[in-house]
Amino acid sequence: HGADVQIDKEINYGFRIDKKYDNYFKKIINKIDHFFYISNTIKEDLMNLSIPEKKMSFNPNGIEINKFKNSKINFNKRQKIHLITVARYSEKKKGYDKLSNISEGLIKNKIDFKWTIIGKNTLELLKNDFIKKNLKYFEIIENIDNINEAYFPHSRLIKKYVESDLYINLSRIESFGITYVEALAANIPIITFNSKGVNEIVSNNYNGYILESNEQMIKKIIELYENPSNINEIRKNLFSSIKMYDLNSVTDKIIDTYESLYNQK
Repeated sequence: HGADVQIDKEINYGFRIDKKYDNYFKKIINKIDHFFYISNTIKEDLMNLSIPEKKMSFNPNGIEINKFKNSKINFNKRQKIHLITVARYSEKKKGYDKLSNISEGLIKNKIDFKWTIIGKNTLELLKNDFIKKNLKYFEIIENIDNINEAYFPHSRLIKKYVESDLYINLSRIESFGITYVEALAANIPIITFNSKGVNEIVSNNYNGYILESNEQMIKKIIELYENPSNINEIRKNLFSSIKMYDLNSVTDKIIDTYESLYNQK
């Protein structure tokens, strides 16, 4: 998905930080006939590694959109704003080091919120003194696996999405961000920083909001809390923004690309 290609030394992210891995990776990629890149940021990384553009095709990750139901609760009738983040625990890469500052800003401004956080190893957040002291504002779920359904995400995770009002993305870098597409399919606008991966899925003021700082994020959540009709208004655009990520469309495109490459041989 990205960890094997992307590298960010500032946050110690990516397998290629290991020199041995990086050298082996650069050797092995020259043996690949064709690359499917899932986002433009991955395409740029491949081109920086001297992979010719003619050896690449864009094929994003996809979701089974039919699994999602648009049975949203009308936010206008709710006093509490429900936030959700779905991401494994990785303090810098997933931006969990920003969580306390943003939450503190909301609490100081007397915003009544519940922030649901779901992902592998997220119970590590309970070691944070601020979160421990303010646990009533958080629901932390270690993970929701899919062990008995044909397609991800599991219905229990979809239910958590649907019960939420806003998806909060704190990540500094992503190759794609399948949870953003899941959130949009569940009819939830996204509030995010202007980071790689997500800025290809979220369009500012269309299906979400792209911000530059913790302060801007706090301000935007407060604004939407005080003006819930703005959340309902932006929801009109969400479905149209993810049609290209429908699993059936993605699968058809992969098959077409493969057949085209096969016929060239």
